[in-house]
Amino acid sequence: MSGLARNGLVVAALLLSGCKVGTALIGSACSEKTECASGFCLQENRYGAPTGFPGGTCTAACDDSACVDGAKCVALAAGKLCMAACTGGCRGGWVCQAAIGACVPDCRGGPPCPTGQTCGTDGVCGDGTLVAGSPTGAELGAACDGDNACTSGFCIEAFDASNGGAATGWIDGLCTAQCSATAACAASSTCVTLADGGYCLPACGPEGGTCRQGYVCNATVGACMPDCRQGFSCGGTLVCGPEGRCVDKQVGPPPTNRPVGAPCANPMECAQGQCLMGTPIGSPFTGGWPGGYCAAPCESAPCPEGSACVAMGVRRMCLVGCGATCRAGYACDGHLNVCMPLCGNGQCPPGLACTPQGSCAPLQGPPPPGPPGTADAGGPPPPM
Repeated sequence: MSGLARNGLVVAALLLSGCKVGTALIGSACSEKTECASGFCLQENRYGAPTGFPGGTCTAACDDSACVDGAKCVALAAGKLCMAACTGGCRGGWVCQAAIGACVPDCRGGPPCPTGQTCGTDGVCGDGTLVAGSPTGAELGAACDGDNACTSGFCIEAFDASNGGAATGWIDGLCTAQCSATAACAASSTCVTLADGGYCLPACGPEGGTCRQGYVCNATVGACMPDCRQGFSCGGTLVCGPEGRCVDKQVGPPPTNRPVGAPCANPMECAQGQCLMGTPIGSPFTGGWPGGYCAAPCESAPCPEGSACVAMGVRRMCLVGCGATCRAGYACDGHLNVCMPLCGNGQCPPGLACTPQGSCAPLQGPPPPGPPGTADAGGPPPPM
């Protein structure tokens, strides 16, 4: 397993943004992964369709004897997962698979058995090596919008429903699986220790492939990690580096505490640790940020005085208000009342056009539905 502690990186600092952990044990009923101590819930229904796991069940990735609380490691089509032991009986909709001593879904209640197996009179499918309802879908590292979209049955989603739909920084979601010293990842992935446990992430670098859009290769762990310039939290002890990787605060030039709107070449030059340079993922603004632009996230905090909160793709950022003048390369956007990069051909969002002054303005009449952002000076943004 690749550790995250070498080369000065602090394990706890790479936070899995928005992923809260509950208290329910392996085998307990669940409807969301945030209810489970393991952070992994096989839900009863996904997108209106039954999954074959009555009432849902808290589980965890395992490898033979890695389960806790007396749970048993059971081979599913998606991999090995911990299931509650039969001791004391199984809850409604589940039956004891005596051969392995674990509670499995009762196939007489509706969930089909895997191909090649039949439902026995005791409610157990075949020989128990596969359990009905095993999730299928995208491979590890692929985009996803829910656990059932992944072969592993585990998706780190792009937006956290339990936190008001806030962006997590995991662009378009990512199929993963839990891992540990005794539960290894597939050959194409690497076990990375985040603040709330080990997760299999796509391998990259000399031994692996390239990372998809919204992710960058972290050479320290040899895995694709979310680009911190697009919203992923680096925690309290690391900062976002110029290439989108979380780096130690001691790396690079010392902070210069530049205010919102000031030029920058590195996030550490800005007072709020955010330097806009390229075009944010999902942003309708396509012209880049000449000379860099110090900004500040405003999903949950008010903007500094003299700046306003503007929607920028998957994030909301504080941009400097127009005031008297904007610095070279920028113009006052009258629609948002903030300093934005001078526009050019094709650099304005749909429904807006570049004015002779170099700012984007509505083609005619009121702005069209779904404008690029709305300013909210002096306070945090409304819930997303």
